[in-house]
Amino acid sequence: MRTRLSRLSKLIEKWPLPPLEVAALVANVAEVLERAHARGAVHGHLTPRVISVSPGARPMQVFVGDWAHAPRGVEPRQDIRALGVVAYQALYGSFPVAGAPLVFPRGVPDAAVALVRWLLTSKAVPTANEVRATALDVEAALALDEQVEELADDMLELLDDVTASAASSHVA
Repeated sequence: MRTRLSRLSKLIEKWPLPPLEVAALVANVAEVLERAHARGAVHGHLTPRVISVSPGARPMQVFVGDWAHAPRGVEPRQDIRALGVVAYQALYGSFPVAGAPLVFPRGVPDAAVALVRWLLTSKAVPTANEVRATALDVEAALALDEQVEELADDMLELLDDVTASAASSHVA
C-alpha cells in the first residue's frame, strides 16, 4: 500500500508540526541531501514547498523535488542551513526573522530547539548520521517528558487517595 505524500508547505499552513515529526523530517531530508551532495548535486532552494512528506507515518517518507535549477556557487552548507529554516517553519509556522534572536513556541523541547539552532549555525556540513542522532535526542526528550508527566499524574492520584483515606479515618 502506497502512503500519500503531502506538501510540507500545505501542512504548515494548517498547523505547525509536532517536534517529533519535525525531528523525523529533518533526519530524512538530511539523508536525501547527503546522497545528493555525495554525487555533487546541491539543491540551492530547499523550502517547505519542494518537500513532500507522509505525516504521521512511521517511518516518515520524504521526497525533495525541484533539483533542476540549483543556482551556481551554492554549497552543501547552504542546503543544511535551509533545512534549519524549514525545521523552524515546521515547528513555528513562519520564517525566522533575519537578524533577530530565534523565538520558539512554548512547549517545544530544548532538544528540538538545539537541533534547529545547530542546523542554522553549523560551520561544517553534518553527516546524515549526525543529524539522525541529534533528531533521536528530540524523541528521547519527548519520551522522558511523557514519562515524567505520567509519574506526576500517578503521584497526584496517590496523594488524592491518601488524603481521602486520611479524611475518612478522621470522620469515623
